[in-house]
Parts: sequence; C-alpha cells; structure tokens
Amino acid sequence: LLEDFQHLLCDALEMLHELGGDDECFRQHYYFQDLKILVDLLRDAWKATHYINPKRAAAIALSWREYSYSTFKRLALFAASFDDCIPSNQWMSWLLEDNAQELWSNPAQPETEMLLKAQSHHLTREAQTQLEAVILAGPLINKGSSELVDNELSITNKIWRRLAALKTAGLSLGQE
Repeated sequence: LLEDFQHLLCDALEMLHELGGDDECFRQHYYFQDLKILVDLLRDAWKATHYINPKRAAAIALSWREYSYSTFKRLALFAASFDDCIPSNQWMSWLLEDNAQELWSNPAQPETEMLLKAQSHHLTREAQTQLEAVILAGPLINKGSSELVDNELSITNKIWRRLAALKTAGLSLGQE
C-alpha cells in the first residue's frame, strides 16, 4: 500500500496547494487530521517496507527528496534516521543545503533531531567538525522570513538542542 498512500498524500498536498495553502500549514494545525493520517500511514508502510526490503525502502526515501513538498522532504529525513538506509554524506548534504534550512526548520525539528541522535555517530570526523561549525554559527536570519526570525534565546535553544542531539548519539564534541 506504500505507493497508494504516497500518491494519495501527493494528491492531497497538490489540492491543498491549489486552494492556496502549503504543506507546512497542515503540519502546524491539527484540524487537518486526514492529511496527518495519510502521513502516518505512509510512514508505517515505509517502515514495513524497510523491514522487508531495506534497499527498496532507501530508494523510496531518496525519491521523496524529488518532491517539491516539504512534507516529503521531512519523510526522507525520517527515513534517514533508520540504520542502513541513507548514507551519512547524503543526509548531511540535505541538512546543509540552502544555508542549512532543514537543519534549522521549526517544522522539521522532530525529524532533524531524531536523525542526528540516531545516525550522527556514522559521520566522519571531518563531517562532524563541519556540522558542529554550522550548528555553532546558528541559523541564518533572512529579513522577512517568518520561520527563522526568532529571539536570541530561541536561537540559543536551537543550537543547544542540535548539539545535544549529537552528544546523545555518543559523539565527543569538538573543543569549540
């Protein structure tokens, strides 16, 4: 049923977009329970696929990055948190692309933290150092950005949470 749930979710997101909404709109408001149910069903179907055929599940997760909807990008981050699914250099590039937008995204925070806790122990020392530097630099604040315009305490909290996720994964953080 994975493909069916994937198509239904894509169709629902396309309809939402046509009606003037975006896919993060429903993730932040619980009155879109039907869409949340589709996401949950797709996640469950993907987990079952991963259990039976990890290579197929990895290919599906990679294909989710091709969708323009952030919901599918978040699903790919979720999938990357599973062992032997997405190589660390691949998910690391996802987190760092577009000025590390997904690393700092409020809606993607649960998937990002889960991924860092579950998989950052696979990073090379060089990749870990790079990720720590990006985290310590904090989110890039774009004028007019509704998501990243936070107060200083919130930004410090975001930095701390991501570093704590690395520490939870068993990494020895760098001196910086």
